[in-house]
Amino acid sequence: MAQTPYLVLRGNTFYFRIDVPSALRVKVGAREIVRTLSTQDRRVAVPRALELGAIAHQLFTRLRDPYMTDYAMMQLLEQARRKLRSDLRADEAEDDLADAHRQRLREVGQARLEAENGALRDVLSRQAPPLAAPSYVNATAPLSPVAEAVAVVKLSEVINHFLKTFDADKKAMMNKFNTVMPLLLAKVGDKAIRSLRQTDLNDFFAFVCKLPPRWSDVVKQRKINVLKLAAEATPQTVTIAKKTFESTYVAAVSLLLVSARRDWADDGFPIGITIKGASYTGTQKDAGKKQRAFTTAELERLFHGPELIAFRMAPSEEHKFWLPAIGLCTGARVNEICQLNPQLDLLKESESGIWHFWITTETDGDDGIDKTVKKDSSKRKVPIHQMLMDAGFLVYLKRMQAAGVKRLFPEWEPSRKRASPAAEKWFCALLESMELRDETPGKRIVGMHAFRSTLLHRAKNSSPRLDAGEITGHVGHVSEVQRGYEGQLELLNKQKLLEAIDFKFVL
Repeated sequence: MAQTPYLVLRGNTFYFRIDVPSALRVKVGAREIVRTLSTQDRRVAVPRALELGAIAHQLFTRLRDPYMTDYAMMQLLEQARRKLRSDLRADEAEDDLADAHRQRLREVGQARLEAENGALRDVLSRQAPPLAAPSYVNATAPLSPVAEAVAVVKLSEVINHFLKTFDADKKAMMNKFNTVMPLLLAKVGDKAIRSLRQTDLNDFFAFVCKLPPRWSDVVKQRKINVLKLAAEATPQTVTIAKKTFESTYVAAVSLLLVSARRDWADDGFPIGITIKGASYTGTQKDAGKKQRAFTTAELERLFHGPELIAFRMAPSEEHKFWLPAIGLCTGARVNEICQLNPQLDLLKESESGIWHFWITTETDGDDGIDKTVKKDSSKRKVPIHQMLMDAGFLVYLKRMQAAGVKRLFPEWEPSRKRASPAAEKWFCALLESMELRDETPGKRIVGMHAFRSTLLHRAKNSSPRLDAGEITGHVGHVSEVQRGYEGQLELLNKQKLLEAIDFKFVL
């Protein structure tokens, strides 16, 4: 039997399938168009497939028109996608319905197909001669509420699919998704994707720019709806920073849109929606959020003051001394430090005999956390500075290893699968109580990140000037590809670099 173009058999049901020309795939948003023909009878399926093939080819011809405006193209695609979208979900849903409804759905599916074919011909006929309709086409056939409900794809379904298919190993990005996606649904609503508009996205970004830093904590503390929280914003409200807006909210939505255009365009997702023009309208500028380096006098007050001396001498509170001490001597991020597993991540290199921190996601962590790094270049080995050794850190480490704990500071309970929130909150409060907190815009001292600035600042101002990027995990202008060829600086050379930094301070 000769093969009929565009006709494929899946199970017992015939489907229409046509490849989208490679030059048009970006415009159409798909590599192929597939839809059920809602029949198991080949005699019925063949003319339907041929007609849909003719309609699709007219669509492709229209899209090749070099004079077609973007607006006209978007209108054409928006209507065409509704007519030629895949109905796989409808078929799956039919299998779950009671037998009494199945026959009705097949009848409705046929009527809808005929109506959609007629509607698509109307679209194409505005600039092209109409096709002669087969006798079975009834362009006025009504769509039942049952069929409409089966075909609707909601925003939540698109988001859930995106989260399930995203690389789960990229935990830092997954944490951002877990913040952004529920917020997107709360603001936009779980509407049908075919009804999404650019204004929905624009309104979402404007809404985000009204939220304060750590808004989720504020919502929990005040027991207030996040929409109401944003509505309370005034020009004097301190909002999330521009960098957070771009690196978290805009970045997360951008990746969602890429996935949605690829996987859901045939189901009506509007491929014209974009993050372009998403501008920051909050009140906090990036320059004002940066933390400066500690001065020598501030380090003296912090580490040689009565508070940390008391912590250092009390075994039950010793972790409160070691957290800031490690921060100063490594420049590591607070979560990188707190997620360290004493059993696996603090090691002595056999070749050189150098003790070091292994900042990685490749080893097992505590059951209550997901180990993360900001990016691949953040995975690194950092020698344990001689100041830490002289202060007795290895004694503390041996005690933690003997206790069998899997977090370097088990006293601080993890939160939201992260090891650091409680520790970071404690240190911020400590700075406040010691009157070391500085809110001067661009010169702030508000948390552990100031130690990162301190190490880099001390390295830059050493003589000769030193580049501590290999210690802190900054790759600078070196590409990931080049870094992959070069590898990391050997541990012995890292130790020489770290010990050469003039901290102008001793623990």
